[in-house]
Amino acid sequence: MSDGSRIDYIDASWNPCGWGCWGPGGSRGKPARCPYCFAFNLAKRQLRECPECRAFVPHWHPEELVKLAHWKKPRRIFVESMGDLFGEWQDYAEIWEALRQTFCRRQHTYLFLTKNPKRMVSEVNEFYLEYGTDHLEGSKHWFGTSITNQGDAFQRITELWKLHSPNVWLSLEPLMGPIYLRLEGIKWLVIGAETGNRKGKVIPDPEWVADIIGQCKTAGVPAFVKGKLFEQFPIQEYPKDWR
Repeated sequence: MSDGSRIDYIDASWNPCGWGCWGPGGSRGKPARCPYCFAFNLAKRQLRECPECRAFVPHWHPEELVKLAHWKKPRRIFVESMGDLFGEWQDYAEIWEALRQTFCRRQHTYLFLTKNPKRMVSEVNEFYLEYGTDHLEGSKHWFGTSITNQGDAFQRITELWKLHSPNVWLSLEPLMGPIYLRLEGIKWLVIGAETGNRKGKVIPDPEWVADIIGQCKTAGVPAFVKGKLFEQFPIQEYPKDWR
């Protein structure tokens, strides 16, 4: 876990499931990792002592659970930035334990991001039913889904609308094509390009970015532009209750 992050819009990251992901629709026996995955490429640098983290294999790190309590000052925390908490391979009990820990430490703002919003909706809505809707009041939990192309947008935003949470967001990173978005109920949107020098890397057309920013302005959704795209589009807006 890191008190500090290279991700522009957060203060820290927390990875109770370690570093590891099988990718959308993937499994241990048949990984389907995204070819542009920043986290996978970072894991290759062998920066962790844990061999499973270095191999980018999803696994549980129970010692991480107590660490949230050590952060007294409010922070924006990315939950499972090096994997996907709501991947189909994740154990039900581990997802719920991660959720419980974040709801017990409510001084922080938590950002969840998944490529599998269907499971996120199922688990989070059931969690609210189990523990009560009082968790929704003043909630600092933000649940989002990753979108790279139009197909993702149609499928994943539709699932996200089913979530019983007032705070939902989108991460268009890496942006790999023009996208028309239905932004009803969306409270925040991040736009970013692929990093690294992968063969076949997609460099976003400025027209794609400008169009998405225009859609956000029309819908009243704050937009946050990351990395090199910020040089052309210096916009970094936050939800109104953030700084």
